[in-house]
Amino acid sequence: MVRLVSVFVVAALALPSTASAHARPVPPSELSTHWIAPPAVVVLAVVAIALFAQAVIRLRRRGRADLAGTSRMLLFGVGLALVVLPLVSPLDGVADRYLLSAHMLQHVLIADAGPALLVLAVRGPLAFFLLPAPVLRRLAALRPLLRVLVRPDVVFLVWVATILGWHFPSAYDYTLLHPWAHELEHATFVLAGTLAWIQVVDPARRRHLTRGGRALFAFSMFVFGTAVVDGLLFSSAPAYAVYAAQPHRVFGLSPVLDQRLGAVVMFAEQALTVGAALVLLLRPALRATPSDAVSSVGRLCHPPPRRRRRWAFASSAAARSLRSSSRSAR
Repeated sequence: MVRLVSVFVVAALALPSTASAHARPVPPSELSTHWIAPPAVVVLAVVAIALFAQAVIRLRRRGRADLAGTSRMLLFGVGLALVVLPLVSPLDGVADRYLLSAHMLQHVLIADAGPALLVLAVRGPLAFFLLPAPVLRRLAALRPLLRVLVRPDVVFLVWVATILGWHFPSAYDYTLLHPWAHELEHATFVLAGTLAWIQVVDPARRRHLTRGGRALFAFSMFVFGTAVVDGLLFSSAPAYAVYAAQPHRVFGLSPVLDQRLGAVVMFAEQALTVGAALVLLLRPALRATPSDAVSSVGRLCHPPPRRRRRWAFASSAAARSLRSSSRSAR
């Protein structure tokens, strides 16, 4: 899991130049054709593809093509597209100053849907093969920080602070008017979302949380996300001054209607992603017969005894690489 977090932390630290917040709004006449290609976005996308491709190749060479199949490639491709496209497509220009609903769609894609699919794509042995040994040696000094970042309590606090903090009206309006803050907001959304989904999916099977604990983590994400949804949906006045003051109304949406549509977008996306995670995590208990209910709940709340995983060879290789990295660092 430390390797997986290393990949996303390094990417997120590079994201402040990728969000492409606009110092000036895109002219209304150019909104539908406003495609951009920030160099950092392109470079990070290419690096991500390269890391994933070499992990797939290395795993297939070890005779485990079943753990690096077409379905994983599809998940990775869709997940990467959901993170990159909102930052380079016309959605970015519309979201920047014109429609809160478009901005909310951008946020849930880069902070929730995209990271969820990327983490799903690299679960299992692929997580151990993402970073080559030379890169791991250079990141050895960051291992204590990365261990803290994967703790469930730390991740949840980071996620809540990120989601709630940036949606306060004063913070939200500030990011819209200051490109550096807008870029930082997007970077923290990607990082917090990725860390949260690592807890829910547990791609490296570290079992920091039981199956029931992962379900509770996902449900808590939904609850705190709903707090933002309720504030936008039931408010009778625009929450964000920048959108309220915009004279050009895209699709003729009023500020309040646009705001409520943004709340619906956020709720629908969370219901889809978090709801699917909850169903998959709770399925053993839901499918149990009444006589099996007590034992099913027990399995959800208590981790099973550790057994040798079918990707134990990957874990051993990762452990050897980490030990050599530590010796090199000393």
